[in-house]
Amino acid sequence: PRNPWEAFLLGSLLPLCSCGVLPLAVTLRNRVSLRTVIVFVTAAPLLSPPFLILSFSLLGFRFTLLRIFAALFLSVSAGCLAERLFGSSPPGPETLPGCGACPEGGGLLDRTCALLRSVLPSALAAASAGTLLGLLPAEELIGRIGPLPPAAGIPLAALLGLPLYLCNGAALLLLKPLIGPLGIAPGVAVTFSVTSTAVCASSLILLARFFGCRLTLFLAGYLFLGSCVL
Repeated sequence: PRNPWEAFLLGSLLPLCSCGVLPLAVTLRNRVSLRTVIVFVTAAPLLSPPFLILSFSLLGFRFTLLRIFAALFLSVSAGCLAERLFGSSPPGPETLPGCGACPEGGGLLDRTCALLRSVLPSALAAASAGTLLGLLPAEELIGRIGPLPPAAGIPLAALLGLPLYLCNGAALLLLKPLIGPLGIAPGVAVTFSVTSTAVCASSLILLARFFGCRLTLFLAGYLFLGSCVL
């Protein structure tokens, strides 16, 4: 993608989760602006054709429309603000360290070896975090948050969703039996569905490895605040 709008369109067409989008984002880092990278990284896990079909089938047109608007607003505004704060060039290492056994500047196999070696500690930490957080009773927790007043329920839902790994419609399946007159409010449901799919603990660890801690903290904080405002 050459600009943020193309990045949003491409991201919304690819069925990628918040972890799966990062390798593509790394390949874009030295080719496009930071704004474009952030829009792509944010939009891809929030929207995809399978997700939209599932969302419309399970939660209806209104919820699906809100998710599309939330994805567009959060991704484009996050990209614009990130570029104002960090500049137009994406932060992070210009090159990845070699693997030791492979000569620097080699072919595809050498570069793959270097990439795997450099990200292995972060990947192991991300996998461990995802496994541990997967043990949380997310359905029970969001069910308890739902009846709270919006001023308390929405921030708590956003905070609960941030570290969880729920991708490609998993959050919709979790929310479907909880939404109703006696269940969680639509605002809480939208907030939780946004933060639980946009990022997770695993993707944040990998994002910090490739783009630095400052940008990672900015993106996590902006998604939390933005989803609460929406």
